[in-house]
Amino acid sequence: MKSKTTVSHPFGNPAPFAEPAWHNVLESPYYNDSHRKLRAFVRDYLEKHIVPVVEEWEETGEVPLEEIVRWARSGLAFQDMPEKYRPGIGLPAGIPEKEWDIFHFIILHQETARVGYVGCLGDRHTFRQPLFRHQVIRHKLAKMARYIESHWAWIEQIAYHIKATGGIGPELSSRIALCKVQGGRLLELANREAQQISGGNGYQRGGIGGRVEQISRDLRMSIVGGGSEEIITDLAVRQEMKHAKARGSKL
Repeated sequence: MKSKTTVSHPFGNPAPFAEPAWHNVLESPYYNDSHRKLRAFVRDYLEKHIVPVVEEWEETGEVPLEEIVRWARSGLAFQDMPEKYRPGIGLPAGIPEKEWDIFHFIILHQETARVGYVGCLGDRHTFRQPLFRHQVIRHKLAKMARYIESHWAWIEQIAYHIKATGGIGPELSSRIALCKVQGGRLLELANREAQQISGGNGYQRGGIGGRVEQISRDLRMSIVGGGSEEIITDLAVRQEMKHAKARGSKL
């Protein structure tokens, strides 16, 4: 039997590794029509109301009040707040409360974290060739794809356990901690490699490398803000040893 070469509902950028695999390459058991509806809603909202003006907001250091209100009324701000505390504001994309699960959260955070820039590898030339024609550049991208794809699978595994068990139990503490550390390292590495590929553009505000430069300034806040790597790593080991002993381990 010949297999399909695309997913049933392809979405987004078809370039290699530009989207999560379930968007246009691999079928997944974790996502359904409700998740696809949210994905399209968030992508459309960001491209209409955020992406065109985000550099202007950064320059002024202020987001207009009407845009803050628009964001709140869209439902994108209060998904984890009980319905009774947000009267008149439903979930984004009109998704019913009973359908909302942790994979909707993952989609929302992934979409709002997207860089959204495509073009440098094909538009920028060195030695009379597009960047993507150089083996060393392809190697950088393959390395990052390998790391990010495996990290995404880890996030989905943790999310599935939470959905299947109905909550976040102590058995997840070590893995969530290590996943946070791994994600932070990948963010730093991805930004470094993006700056290497972008050259001087990756260090200049605005223009072709503007998003890369923005992330380079903000990434430490994302990484340190959730706890330092050293403390979280030690916490993960101590938590895992504690739960291992409860399971009968002699460590």
